[in-house]
Amino acid sequence: MSMIYNAWGIGAVITYLLIAVVFVIIYKITTKEFHKFTKKRLIADLIIYSIAILSLILNIIYLVDMTFLTQSVSRMIFAILFSIFALAIDFFSVHLLVCSIVNIYKYFWKKRFKKNKRDLAVGIVYLIFLNGISKKILLALITVLVLMVISNGFPQNCPQEPCGVEVVQVMPGSPAEMAGITEGEMIVTAEYGQQVKTNADFSSIVKSKKPGDSLRFETETGKKYDINLGEQDGNAYIGIATRQKLCDKTSCTMTAEVIDYTSGEPVVVSKEVYEFE
Repeated sequence: MSMIYNAWGIGAVITYLLIAVVFVIIYKITTKEFHKFTKKRLIADLIIYSIAILSLILNIIYLVDMTFLTQSVSRMIFAILFSIFALAIDFFSVHLLVCSIVNIYKYFWKKRFKKNKRDLAVGIVYLIFLNGISKKILLALITVLVLMVISNGFPQNCPQEPCGVEVVQVMPGSPAEMAGITEGEMIVTAEYGQQVKTNADFSSIVKSKKPGDSLRFETETGKKYDINLGEQDGNAYIGIATRQKLCDKTSCTMTAEVIDYTSGEPVVVSKEVYEFE
């Protein structure tokens, strides 16, 4: 879910920046008569804006997991700064909505501004393509695109899992070198069948031994090594450096979430479980 919120956050920033650019263009190409602030328009702005803010607050209270934001100070700071920016953009969005309706009304019913058809065209385009629903659709599309980028698309294969430890260095003169272990080999079992999948498994097995004990490892190719452990700082010493090896799973189940963005916030609607072989 955190990836979805991250994608939504990035998508929201991109969406509002695009809308801000469009607003600047609208203010540049239209006349002052189109977007001017009047007392009646301002009253209409505040009424619509108040309703929009109330709806947003209800969505945040009932649909948004606030713990995701409170887990990080940087997320909270980002959320506060972006909210201020978004609220300002939303106010101008409401104002241009009111201006578009007023100018279209004056053009068709009051028979005014007949010579300025650009303002009329801008008003009609704004009502069709830049209303609240269109903005949510744009946000959803951008969020999906961002999610595809940060997740590298929908996974077609199972994720990898730890499957052993690879020997990356053999210390000169160490018990491992004397036993014949070479770099590049992958240890998968120890002590006659005990699985070694992670570095933690490997370290735990070595630490359970005492200097002078014998330890058997087996590699992925079936080679077996019997090692007489040395001593270093009072602990058992084998003399190799390892790194985690990851392998593809032979089968797995993955859960895909169906997300609803129509409320302006990502909401998990349903989950589907897929089997991969």
